[in-house]
Amino acid sequence: MDTSLTMIQIIQPLIAIFVIWRGSAVLVENSLKIGKKLGMSELLIGLTFIAWGTSLPEFFVMLNSILFLGESAATLSYGTVLGSNIANISLVLGIGIIASNGTFSSDRRNILLRSLIVIGATLCLVIFPGVNGAYKQTISIIMVITMFLYIGISLRDKKHSHIDEPKTGILGNLFWLVVATVGIYFGSSLIVSSGQDIMSHFGWSATAIGTIFFALSTSSPEICATLISVMKFKKTDLAIGNVIGSNISNIFLFGIISALYNLNLTSSMGTLGVFLILTEILLLGIFILYGKKHQIQIPSFVGIFLVTIYYVFIRII
Repeated sequence: MDTSLTMIQIIQPLIAIFVIWRGSAVLVENSLKIGKKLGMSELLIGLTFIAWGTSLPEFFVMLNSILFLGESAATLSYGTVLGSNIANISLVLGIGIIASNGTFSSDRRNILLRSLIVIGATLCLVIFPGVNGAYKQTISIIMVITMFLYIGISLRDKKHSHIDEPKTGILGNLFWLVVATVGIYFGSSLIVSSGQDIMSHFGWSATAIGTIFFALSTSSPEICATLISVMKFKKTDLAIGNVIGSNISNIFLFGIISALYNLNLTSSMGTLGVFLILTEILLLGIFILYGKKHQIQIPSFVGIFLVTIYYVFIRII
């Protein structure tokens, strides 16, 4: 059987990644405009639109995997959320810290509290492959609940004022919101199709495809958003919020999918999850170590260290 890749199969994932990236950028941009026109605070806009907008590719990839990839679906879906979250807290955040050139800082109290919630949600993700039956449903529900806990705690922050902007032109923004969502869906479908081609041609396992190829492809919006936040707008606080918010959103979306579909995973998948939770705990330790009063100031070499962690993760897959 000829397993060679055609030119279309080579170009397809590049087109898919571009469509996902561009669709996510349009979605976030117009969501921000809608939020501002509705008088929403920057915090609430970030929690709802930015985190959800950059997590939409992961959701569609997981959903398409389950609908069209049969026996490999569960492993691919779990690998996507696992790999994407590891990429976010090591590769994406690491690149952001390096790009900030020693000026990476954030509010200490808010980041520490949110990090603890994400670690709790990740713990559910880690133990998910090792449980069966009703316990699986319970853990799925807990993963969903942690998102509402995260939002609830964030909304208690009274320091973020509302933004007053004209409420005109919302229909135009809604139109582009729909266009972007459709684009992300089709881009994600192309990614899943490309994953099938790579598995058949190179003999990659479903675990490797999910945690590396799917995860990196769907993390491209986070990478772009972080670099733009840090390099163009000097908003390092927004970069951390994007990473943490995206991770909790990914787990929330996996919780929904795992509650609706019976995902049969081998317990060995959970060992990769241990790598994720240890990295998150390490990152929390870094936040505590470099926290001074109400601020966290992170030096550039920490970014290099985080990127190295991602390299190690890639090597062990």
